[in-house]
Amino acid sequence: MGMGSNPNFQGSHFRARNDDGPSEVAPPTGASWFAPKTTNWGQLVDLNFRVRMLVYSIVSINDGLHTLHLGASYNGGAYFRVTPTSSIIQFSDTTHWVNNDNTTEWPGRLGSRLLYPAPMNSLVDGDDGEDDWEIQSTSHNLNELEFEAEFSLQVVSGDVSDGDTIELRIFQLSLSPFLAGYDFTPLMTVASVPAITSTPTLVAPVGVDYAEQVTASGGVVVWSLTVAPPGATINSATGLIAWMPPEESERDRIDFTAVATTPVGSDTVSWQVCVTAPQMTATLRI
Repeated sequence: MGMGSNPNFQGSHFRARNDDGPSEVAPPTGASWFAPKTTNWGQLVDLNFRVRMLVYSIVSINDGLHTLHLGASYNGGAYFRVTPTSSIIQFSDTTHWVNNDNTTEWPGRLGSRLLYPAPMNSLVDGDDGEDDWEIQSTSHNLNELEFEAEFSLQVVSGDVSDGDTIELRIFQLSLSPFLAGYDFTPLMTVASVPAITSTPTLVAPVGVDYAEQVTASGGVVVWSLTVAPPGATINSATGLIAWMPPEESERDRIDFTAVATTPVGSDTVSWQVCVTAPQMTATLRI
């Protein structure tokens, strides 16, 4: 993925977290992680969140400053530059952060091979007025030097739909390929918290299919039954419940619980179905 003609760096690890605490402080005092290390996640729109990325050099890099920026790909399309005003995804704050210590609280460093002498000068308003930054390197023939950066971001609601994907990578300022490979690339799926909108049917005659359709808002929803009688099933994609009330269940009250799930949350509805006597049919004789 993403091979460049003259690659210097490679992506190693990433992690995403809420924007609910100081970015420079490790959990649990600082912002809380909401996904395990190097795990893709579902992301709500119009909500600040943070992504921390670790990259390292695979060759000795040239002496001097290297200007970098963050790029994003929407639904597998071409990469564009993330700025404070970019569509789809944008910086939600000019306060970003870098880590220059060995620590297990962040995505997980490869070792002590820190970029010399400092990981970057600034993440705030680079030379062209956008959110780029510079790393300083010197020719010491040191391979596998590394740096770690964290960005404060927000997905723009009017530009995306549930189920869309956004992938992040670090590039040179010109958007030319910079990373040699992306072993671990942050990929988020746009999602909403579901809300069940249907009202279940509470009566089912013996011997008649109980075909109950449950519905929910929240885009792409996965359905499951956590409480149901033997033989009852639900289509995980459509939410259609199928069950045939047996004769022995007449006059019973049968419990059902259906759960709608998206990558960012779930909603639950529980109800009882009263099983009634078989429906009578009459034959008209002439």
